[in-house]
Amino acid sequence: MWTNESIRWYLRAGERTGYYRQLAGQLRTYIGPEDHVADLGCGLGQIDLEIASRAGRVTSVDTEEKVTEILKREADRKKLSNLTVRCMDWRELEEEFCDVLLLCSFGRIQEDLEDFLRLCRKRILFLRRSQREMERGFAAPYHLENPVEKEEAFAREVGLKTCVRRFQAEFGQPFSDMEEAVRFIRHYQVKTGGLSPEEYLRRHLEYKKDGKFPLYLPNEKEMYLLIIEKNFEK
Repeated sequence: MWTNESIRWYLRAGERTGYYRQLAGQLRTYIGPEDHVADLGCGLGQIDLEIASRAGRVTSVDTEEKVTEILKREADRKKLSNLTVRCMDWRELEEEFCDVLLLCSFGRIQEDLEDFLRLCRKRILFLRRSQREMERGFAAPYHLENPVEKEEAFAREVGLKTCVRRFQAEFGQPFSDMEEAVRFIRHYQVKTGGLSPEEYLRRHLEYKKDGKFPLYLPNEKEMYLLIIEKNFEK
């Protein structure tokens, strides 16, 4: 569940680190200029704002109105006429709704693969944190129990062509003060190795020449991109 503060953290980190530009760069090869991309569970949809400039169309789908309204306003501000935001359950989308289906730390391949394939004409792009990355903080039990290697093996077993790319991307968090940083650690249940949040932060925070956000918690994320092709020549 998004809170007003977690939304501010997320947007601030993305703006300061260029994280979503990094992610969009990893997807570039798999999205054509005429492709319709659908991002399920899009959240604040910051990656969609980036890929809208290279795709034919982008549809961002999420059930939480708080974040879809923010994304709508940002798309309007940037005059992205090819980006549509829909507040709905993705299961209600029609068959072959898009060319490319995008899942960013969302979805369960072993449970929903058939439905995902029903929605797209070309491929699924599945962005996931590494197992080590998830073990450092909050992660859904399903994702902890089913690393990307297991998801890829499942897709291969049903006869689909797959490929996994591994990369790193910086997504650290700027803070205005120590109190805010402590709230962040507690909100995201960051593993501190038995240290208090304050002591953990004293050991890991960097100090920046930024009058508004002088504290920075580095976070080089280990990511996987699993590509699942719907149709291919055997």
